[in-house]
Amino acid sequence: MKRARRSFDASAATQPTKARTAPITQSPDPAFAAPIPGTNDFLKSAVVATTGNTVILPAAAWPSLTLANTSAAGFGLGPLAPGSIATAFGRNLAAGTSDSPATPRTSLGGTRVSMTDSAGTVRQALLSYVSPGQVNYLIPTGTAPGSATVSITSNGSVTATGQIDVVPVAPRLFTVNPASLVAANVILVSQNGDQTYESIYQSDQNGNITGIPIDFGSATDAVYLVLYGTGIRNRTSKTAVSAIIDWTVSVPVTYAGPQGLNNPDGLDQINLQLPRSLGSPVLPANPAFHQLQLTVDGQPSNPVMLLIQINGYWGSTERKTGLSA
Repeated sequence: MKRARRSFDASAATQPTKARTAPITQSPDPAFAAPIPGTNDFLKSAVVATTGNTVILPAAAWPSLTLANTSAAGFGLGPLAPGSIATAFGRNLAAGTSDSPATPRTSLGGTRVSMTDSAGTVRQALLSYVSPGQVNYLIPTGTAPGSATVSITSNGSVTATGQIDVVPVAPRLFTVNPASLVAANVILVSQNGDQTYESIYQSDQNGNITGIPIDFGSATDAVYLVLYGTGIRNRTSKTAVSAIIDWTVSVPVTYAGPQGLNNPDGLDQINLQLPRSLGSPVLPANPAFHQLQLTVDGQPSNPVMLLIQINGYWGSTERKTGLSA
């Protein structure tokens, strides 16, 4: 936890401390909010897509040249939006493993991704990570809605092709473990402007990630949840973005758009002001674990989970290990 005297603008994105376009894992680390120390870079190791309800068939079952294109946030199958981060799974996609953590490139380790949209326009995608089984790329800005063809070449030879459905917005939220624990930070803002930054997850010596309950602080603190996702920045207006917890509690959205100024790498940020009633035991059957879902221009995001402390007590004995895989 860290306290700092600085202004937190809930209606704006926080500024990143470093460039981040490494291999997308199941979760981006909230560490990209500049004021937050001790971050775990959630855009770093490549993993197999088996999170939540999404199941990618084993590579051995794939026919030659088949390409599974998913959102990099949660690895969900479905439509993708221009300017969002995508992850392609296949075989022999690249000769080796390479990443571009500072700036995405159109060629990485001899691998390229081209996209032909519904209007017949061909664009080169920017790449942040390539390996024989996985490629992370950005859906090019300006890609027309409708069916598009994605082609991956390695050293000049086509290694895989696949179809995607392109839509203006396709909201997806990053998570940090297979139980869909959301990648996020909490910022508590006191009446005098002091800020307390909190992580909502922790990692043990074996790399297992579990939840840390959100502490609502003192009765006068404003509590903000900063989420990270992709496919959101093309929303028509801020009022077109809504958030709901446990299917009934509406949560005010104070910002939804690119993470940081002039952000080209597809990472989006959403700031929510959490109602203090969520941390009170007065709600009927108020559980320690809560489901959160966004809707952007009528399109739902993947549901994610968060752990909330209730007046110093955050669940039964079996819950005290946090939300884990």
